[in-house]
Amino acid sequence: MYEAANHYIDRWNKAEDELASLLHLSITRPIPTVVTVGGMIDVTYLLDMPHGFTWKGVFVDADLRRIETVTRTQSTDDRSQTFTKLSSLQGSILENRIFEDDFQVQSISTAKLFQLVTSLPSNGSIGGNAQPGTSIITIDKTNIDAILPTLSFDDHIKEDITNSVNQNFTVRIPQSEMTYEDWSGIGYIKENPSTGESGWMLSGSIAGGMTAWDIDRWNAIVAGTLSNPYSEPANYDPASAHYIQKIASTDMQYGIVGDALDEPLQVKVTDAKKAAVAGAFVTFTVKAGGGTFDNMVTSVTVSTNGSGIASAPFTLGKYTKVNSTFILEDGDTYATQAEENIIDAALPSGANLTMPFTALGLPDAADHLTPLHGNNKWGFTLSFAGFVSAAVEDIYNNPISNATVTFSVGGPVQNPDHQCAWTTIDTTHKTYFTETGLACIKNAPTWGTCGDTSKQELAVVTSHYGASAQVILGGMDGANYTVTAKAPSLSATFE
Repeated sequence: MYEAANHYIDRWNKAEDELASLLHLSITRPIPTVVTVGGMIDVTYLLDMPHGFTWKGVFVDADLRRIETVTRTQSTDDRSQTFTKLSSLQGSILENRIFEDDFQVQSISTAKLFQLVTSLPSNGSIGGNAQPGTSIITIDKTNIDAILPTLSFDDHIKEDITNSVNQNFTVRIPQSEMTYEDWSGIGYIKENPSTGESGWMLSGSIAGGMTAWDIDRWNAIVAGTLSNPYSEPANYDPASAHYIQKIASTDMQYGIVGDALDEPLQVKVTDAKKAAVAGAFVTFTVKAGGGTFDNMVTSVTVSTNGSGIASAPFTLGKYTKVNSTFILEDGDTYATQAEENIIDAALPSGANLTMPFTALGLPDAADHLTPLHGNNKWGFTLSFAGFVSAAVEDIYNNPISNATVTFSVGGPVQNPDHQCAWTTIDTTHKTYFTETGLACIKNAPTWGTCGDTSKQELAVVTSHYGASAQVILGGMDGANYTVTAKAPSLSATFE
């Protein structure tokens, strides 16, 4: 990394020396150039505490660079300003070229991003990535109040643009985020129109560039060295693989049925001396549950990277009835039925995990309300008529616990097959509901001997069996009653 930083500064210095010679300028650098080259990481958290991290790539940030120019003649033209602009452009170009040349990894810088935007083909695709229609816009004091609120960027980017414009800088920026290879984000240029001085910024407040490939596309040796700079060198003999261990932060993941887990399942493979083994084959196999790996397979073999890590993206199954387990969270009335996936990982030698991975699939959002019991039920007047029940289910018909279903019953409607026409309506003895848990229900009660006769509406919390309400009929002979079950935005009817 130190060599990369020095190489970057050296190439920039040589380019400026050549440019100064062409423009007949003398240059001096009164203070040292400060450049940061470092690793990008993605931190994982457990119970809101940092638990581990994944190395994502490398960035370069030109923190400080000062250069002064003097013309060799008495000319008063704008060569110094031209030099400053071209030097800034060259510095930004080198911020992607340094990694592309030294590490053989596709990278991004502000200059490269602007090049990609201006050369965006008619099909809106860069390197296979579909792009939104975009153009480069200019923001200054004359239009910032009108333009900035329309841009869908993070607040810290808008704040930096505002501060720059308040310092009389002009900002040029694509009107939407861009995607290049495995990178997505935004870049912008803030320039002093009087001097040509400028800052070339990327997402993350980096005045520089960064690698644009995921780690699995890097050369394994380079990736292993940079991602674990203080560890022992990896063993590149796959046959030496001896131990296999879970990466704990990728175990016990929760997700929604049918969705991919947030993080791939990961194991680390080491040799007999506990050194990481690169290029070792690891087979992940689903032992229980309905989940799959890429291409809908239940077993996949992948190789370890330069850090000895093997990764397998995993998609949860769709049905919680497959290898069911139950989860009771704080505040829940009933446990939620979930799909439990059990996944093992093994080496060609047969060595496997001491304890397999567990991945849990929870029901999706409520999609419909299904009547389970109670349609076409009948009974005697003023008597217990059984129960009605309904389940709140997701798009895959998985039951959802702890949803509220409200049962309501309408007034009596004469059955057309009833022989005698009604002359009066009994408004005193109305059909009503009682809770399932009442002990008196076991005695097949008559009207008024069990529960509250005024409950023509009853709210019930669902379990994985659904929600149910007991029904005691009113006093009208030959009557039909319509029972309606409702949950938020959902309803079902019992006749």
